[in-house]
Amino acid sequence: MSDSAQGAIYLPLRAMGARLQQHIAFQRLRLQRAASRRIVVPICL
Repeated sequence: MSDSAQGAIYLPLRAMGARLQQHIAFQRLRLQRAASRRIVVPICL
């Protein structure tokens, strides 16, 4: 596999990973806010 082909696959994967991490962080923030209103056992720790 050539470097350019590898980069063409690797870059979108990195972008997806970064987006996924943002999404997870956002969900965690929402869960923490909901948990602070009513005491809930943190499931995703």
